[in-house]
Parts: sequence; C-alpha cells; structure tokens
Amino acid sequence: MAKRKTILPIIISLLFVIFSFCDTYAQKEAFKISGAALDSTEAPIVGATVLLLHAQDSVMEHYAITDVDGLFELKTKQAGHYHLQISFVGYGTFKRAIQLVADEPIIKLGNIVLSPNQQLLDGVTITDTFVPIVMNGDTVEYLADAFKTVPDAVVEDLLKKLPGVEVEKDGTIKVGGEKVDKVLVDGKEFFGQDNKVATQNLPANIVEKVQVYDKASATAQFTGITDGQESKAINLKLKADRNRGMFGSVRGSYAYPDRYEGHSGVYYFDDKSRMNAQLSANNTKQDFSSTIRMMQNNPLENSDLPEDVQLGALLGQIAAPTGLSQNYMGNLSLNREINKKLTLKTQLSNDFHDSNKEQQSVHQNFTTAVPFETNRRLFQDSKTNQLAGKFNLTYNPSTEQELTIDADLKRRHFTDQQDQNEVSQIPMTNQSISGLSRYLLQGQVPTWRTNLSYRQKLQKKGRYLTIDLHHQGGLDKQTNNIDNRQAIHNNDSLTNTTFHSQLQTSDMQNVSSKATINYSEPIGEAKYLGIRSTQTITQTEQIKNFEDFDNDSDRYIFNPSISSHLSRTAWQSQVAGQFKISKQSFHLITSLAYEHNRLNNLFQVNEQQDLQTYHYLLPSFSVKKSFENSSNLQLNYTTRTLLPNLAQLQPIINNTNPLFTQIGNPNLRPEYMHQLSGNFMRYNTFQDRLFFVGMHANYVDQKIIQHISIDANLKQQAQPVNFGDSWAVGVNFNINEGETIKNIPIQLSWQGDITYQRNPQLTNNVRSIANMTFINNAWELGFNDLLQEKVSILFTYDLGVNTFSYPSNSLLNQVQLDHTFQTSVDVIFSEKLYFMSEYRLNTNNMQEQIFHYWDASLHYTFWKKRMKAFISANNLLNQTNVVRQTGSETQVSQTTTNRLGRVVLFGFEYKIKAFRK
Repeated sequence: MAKRKTILPIIISLLFVIFSFCDTYAQKEAFKISGAALDSTEAPIVGATVLLLHAQDSVMEHYAITDVDGLFELKTKQAGHYHLQISFVGYGTFKRAIQLVADEPIIKLGNIVLSPNQQLLDGVTITDTFVPIVMNGDTVEYLADAFKTVPDAVVEDLLKKLPGVEVEKDGTIKVGGEKVDKVLVDGKEFFGQDNKVATQNLPANIVEKVQVYDKASATAQFTGITDGQESKAINLKLKADRNRGMFGSVRGSYAYPDRYEGHSGVYYFDDKSRMNAQLSANNTKQDFSSTIRMMQNNPLENSDLPEDVQLGALLGQIAAPTGLSQNYMGNLSLNREINKKLTLKTQLSNDFHDSNKEQQSVHQNFTTAVPFETNRRLFQDSKTNQLAGKFNLTYNPSTEQELTIDADLKRRHFTDQQDQNEVSQIPMTNQSISGLSRYLLQGQVPTWRTNLSYRQKLQKKGRYLTIDLHHQGGLDKQTNNIDNRQAIHNNDSLTNTTFHSQLQTSDMQNVSSKATINYSEPIGEAKYLGIRSTQTITQTEQIKNFEDFDNDSDRYIFNPSISSHLSRTAWQSQVAGQFKISKQSFHLITSLAYEHNRLNNLFQVNEQQDLQTYHYLLPSFSVKKSFENSSNLQLNYTTRTLLPNLAQLQPIINNTNPLFTQIGNPNLRPEYMHQLSGNFMRYNTFQDRLFFVGMHANYVDQKIIQHISIDANLKQQAQPVNFGDSWAVGVNFNINEGETIKNIPIQLSWQGDITYQRNPQLTNNVRSIANMTFINNAWELGFNDLLQEKVSILFTYDLGVNTFSYPSNSLLNQVQLDHTFQTSVDVIFSEKLYFMSEYRLNTNNMQEQIFHYWDASLHYTFWKKRMKAFISANNLLNQTNVVRQTGSETQVSQTTTNRLGRVVLFGFEYKIKAFRK
C-alpha cells in the first residue's frame, strides 16, 4: 500500500511545477477584444471564425466563433502585437493589426463588415491568411500546419493534436465520441479498407487539411437521396506538391539476446493508382491487429459452428495482449482507376502468428446451493497461418447505373496445444475434484464470399432500384487429441480416479445464399416509400466423431453414443415496407417487416428430424435531427430474431472437458430482441467543447440461457434452455472542454458508461435472478504544447465498478473495483531530437499487488531527415504478468497471464520520400 500513496504527491508536485514555470511567462493583465461580424446588409454572420494571432509568427493565441447575433469575444493575458482575423465561407478574410497594452485592457471593435470579394475592407488590405479551423457547411476543416507534431510524425500523431479528435491505443479514431469508419486521401480510399494503413504510415507534413464530415452510404451517394445512414469520415487533403509519388520506410531494431522488430513498407499513389507492399516481423509485439483484421467477416463466425470452435473464441485467445509471440506479415495491394467507368481494387495478404501463454485463474462459482471455487493453470501454444485475397470491381456504364462485384478468399491453418490443471473445491471443506487435461487441436478453415450489387436510377428523381446477390461459405476440418485425468477427494481420501483419452474429428461445411431487392418511390418533397424483399437459404452440415482409447486393444474405438451427424436447412423470407423523410437536417425512417423462418434440423445418428416454422413482425424506426449550432439528436428502435445454432440444438453430450460437459436442446425457440437507443450531441469545434449523452436499452424474449447442473462431486453439465426474459438499460456520456489558463492550453474530458442488466439463471432446476451493474469512468487532463510548444503532458484515470447482486442469496453479492492511472509525456528538444514516455499503474480490489508499466523512447533524425536512430524501452519496470477481472451472473474470475518483460531496442529507420506535383 505504501507504493500507492507515493503517486499522488508526485502528480501534485508535477502540476505545481508546470503551473509555476508557465506562470513566469504570463502577465497579470487580462485583455478582452469584442465585436460583431456583419454582411453588406448589416445582417449578423453566424458561425464566422475569429482568430487572434501573434504578429511575429502567426501562432494562434485564442479563437472564437460568432453567435446568432454575430458577436464574438477574445481573451488573453499577454500584451503585445497581434493580428485579428475573421473568415467565413463565401466572404473575404478580414485582417487587422492590434496592439495590446496594459492601460487599455478592453478593446471594442464594434461592427466589422465582411465583403463577399477580395477587396479593401475598412482600410485594411486582405493578405495571406492562417485559419487553423474552418466550418465549411457540415465539414470541419483543420489546417495541418497549425498544429505542432514531432519532427517525423505520421498522420495519427497529427490527429491526436486536433480539437475534438480522439485516437485510441488500437488506432481507432473518434470525433465527438463517434467512431470514424473511413479515412480517405484526396477523397479516395488509400490502400484498402484499413484506416491504419493511412494514419500510421502517411507522413503528417504532406497533409494540407484534415476534413471531418458525415459520409453518406453507398446507395445515398449513388442516388443523391440521403437515407440517414451516414458514417463519420475523415479526408486527408494533401499538399499540391505532395499529392503523388512514393513514400515508405525500412525499420529494424534489436534487443540482446533475442528480441527484434522489423518493418518495411513502400507506398505509391497518383491520381489513378494506389499500390503498396509491406513486410514485417517481430517477437515483441502483443498487437496482432493485422491477423485479427484478416480473420474478420468469416462466413463461419456467426454460423452454426459449435461454441468451442467458433472463430471468436480463437480470436480471444490470439488477440489478448499477453504471452510471448512471434509475428510475420506480408501484404500487397493495388487500387486502380482503369478508366472513368471502371475501378479495380485487389489485395493479397499472409499472416503468421505463434503465441506461448501461461495463465493462472481463480473462478468463484455462484449457485443456489453452496458456492465453490475453481483454480486453473493453463499452458498454451497457438500457431495460426492465414492467406487471404480480396477483389473488388466497380463499373459505372453511365450516371444512372452502377455494378459492383466483391469477392474474397481465405485459408487458415491453426494448431492449438493446451495443458490444463483444474481444481474445484467447496471453501472450508475437504471436498474437491481435480482434472489434468491435454489438448492438441489442429485444423484448416477455407472460406469464400462473393457479392454482386446493381443500382439503377429510374426516370424520376428519388425512384431507384437496387439488387444485391450474396453467396458465402466455408469448410472447417479439425482434429483434437485429448488426454484427461480426474480425481475426486472427500474428507482427505481419494474416492475415485478416472483416465480418459479421446480422438475427435470434426468436418463442417456451411453455405449461404441471399438475394435482396429494394425499390424506392418518391411521393412528395423529400418523402419516399420503399419496399424491400429478402430471401435467404442456409445449409449447414457437421459430422463429429468421438473415438475413445481402449487399453485392452491398445487402439481408439468409435463411440456412437456421443458422435453426431447434424444438418440444417434454413429458409428465411422477409418483406418490409418503408416510409422515409429525407431532408438536409431531418431524417425519419420507419419500417415494418414480416419474417417467415422455416427450419429443417436432422440429427442423423438417431434419425430424429425436427421441422420448425416461425413468423414474426419486426418494426423499426430511426430519427435524426441536426441543428445549426453543431448539435444533433438521434433515436433508433430495431427488432430482430436470433436462431439457435446447431451446437445448441444437438441432443448429444460433448465430454471434451469431463468436469464440464455440454448437451444441446432440440426444443429451443429463437430469441426475439428489442433494441432502443438514443443520443444527443452538441459540439463546438472552435471552442473545443463537446457534450454527448446517450441511452441504450434492450429486451430479449425467449432468452436462451445455460441450465447448469452440478452434482455432489462438483461435476457440471450445461444445457441451453429458453428461460423467460432478460433486459438491460444504460447511459453513456462524453464531456470534453478545451481551455487556456495562464497561457497553458488545457484539455479536460470525462466519459463513461453505466449499464444495469437483469439476467435469469437456472442451476439444478432452481431459478434465480442476477442483477448486474457495470460502471466505467475515464477522466483525462491534457496540457498541450507547453514551454514554447516543446512539451505535451496527458494524465488519465480510469475507474471501473462492477457489482453483482442476487436477491435469493445476498451472501453471493460481489463488488469489483479496477483502477488505472496513466500519464504520457512528449518532449521536442529540437527538429531532430524528441523524447516520448508513458507510465501506467493498475490495481483492483481482488489483488494485493500493484502493477506498473513504463515505456519510453528517444528519437534522433539526421541526413536530411531521411534517417532516424532510436532507443525504445518497453516495460522498463519488468512487469511480467497481466491481471484481469471478469464477471457474469454465475461467476467472478481473476486471471493472471504472463507477458513479455523488459526490452530495450536499438534501431534505425530509413525513410523513402519521392513526391512530385
């Protein structure tokens, strides 16, 4: 606990030093400059940008935006020579010299008339302009050169400096709390659909403007009719002398005795082409984002795969930032505008990943009888190799037609070996059960997907037809060698011991075809009626054979009682009517769909056939209202069904883990889900002020839960059942404020999420209710460009509170607290030398140890800024474990996993730059 107490004095001392040091540059005088921006008719101009710039270097001191009366007010505490600059789209930029002196703290400029052309204004000649932020309609434009970055920064570093823009650790970008889906370069996709290729490789100094806007859907772009399906996008407008050419880098680093990182990438682009090639290898990273991206959109992921072989489960094992790993990646891509009508996009990638993990976990299991505790130790070695290819062809024979063909093919090989030791025990007793298991899972999963989209504008504006044909499928072949040993102890005596060796083979194939026709008819100004018809057929078959090892014959013998041959054919028909109002600032979409499901499930082991038919009405609506003051209000309601998969339906026991067996339920019905969400956002870009609040709620009828049966020896069996309903409600918020205090630009933010969830649970045929509350809060304090733009400091504190309460037994109630404090410091010593550091402290109420993580790096550029030497120190405090807490309605867990210890890398990077006009 002593270590924890030392953190607060350090923070307070650091803040004191910062304010004290910067205060020496501040003056005691407070200056206010006010006025009003008018047009030639003396009407107020709303939303004009007003800047106060230092005369000597045009660095911005303060900025404001005119209100509904055209009024503005600027403040500063530093006397001196300035330029006042006012700009608005369609008008000339007004610029006037102002001198602030101590005996004149208040300056009233009165009415300032902006002219619609570049002429003399009030005796002042319009000269060169320097406008860091401009509102151009619904687009916010940031002038890149107005924001200071480290010497060899990439676009991601630039985005972190922009007011209202957030860049998370995984590279995800948010604007006003909303995730950015697309990053474009000069209005086009850079290299494929991965935003990080542009943001983490494109040099920041070749960007002229960063434009943030709401990008319309593909259908809306083609038809010209907004449909309320906009997504947040960023466009990087390059400088005129940097908008074509080649760039890239070759980077390598090494740490004694056996750690390394290497990356090389070359990117070529011009008006018609985008080409790139990448190679990378490392055994230090825990971020396998390329592997994860390549595995996404797998046709088998949301199909009828059993839960134990679902892709999502494998990704959970691979993507966790723990363990020791080796990663190799190669990528080639080409985007080419063949002519004005035809565009081609292709990509070929290969990823290899090898991870070694050691894990210890404690699970507190809650039942309606006596709670018990499970301790588990796991050793895991996972290898994955995936080859993927993508193809996209877009053909526009005329402005009235568009044809798009999409296809991708993936082939993944994997091996997963696990050794697991598990002990379950009732606290304060001598009753326990233990298991020692070894698994060797091997398999290959080829998948494919094709999509054909045709869009046709008809004679009348707003009348259009779209046709989408979709086909996807995959094969999954696996073998699993299992060795198990179980022992039951009662009153310090061994009562039973069993040995179990098994060979499992699984062969699964899944094919799905889908056709959608959508027609829209205008019925008035900005009003439309639509009809959509969708037909889907999915065929799934799985053969799973279990063979038990027989000691007498010394061979594996087929076990028909737990082997299975399952198949399903599912037909789904949906017809929906839609009414839509689509205006510039208001969207309303209401829809009512009729859905008919017909399922044919065949369990061929016992020749049991199950025919099921379901009918549903699925209403939905979406409303969005935008206001002139950069505010918007949204409300969405949807309904959908979720069919049980084959793993949930099969009436066959799966004894892969004898301590926790599973069996399906052929009588399951689909879940019927209602989802409601709404949010209000108000964002002032120029004052860097954001307020966002949202709500979310869902209700599930015929909820599928696991019925857990626990016998006297603590062996468990799970079976899915439809059991009543469950619901959840929550709110989320984001408050961001930018201020300047004593000439120090400060960024304050508070964001969080509060969710209450009510879930039923069923244990040993006894029903109970679990009430769960999840509270997450993050406070952030940032000091940007301190000490003449040399230093930036960011403090972050995250608090997570999870509570679990059980009305039937208050003794099972649990509260989990998780604390994370983080600070990062960037120091620019010169144009060639800079330093970066990040420190993180984590602790929670279930662990005694405090975990400290500290990364730091020093960079030096030379030889015309093409070469860089660097020292990168990761995990300087040599923390070799990661601790996580998780919870559900039946279990609270704490898991400790190994991670890479201290690594100090020495490396060089060579930058390739060959731009032309």
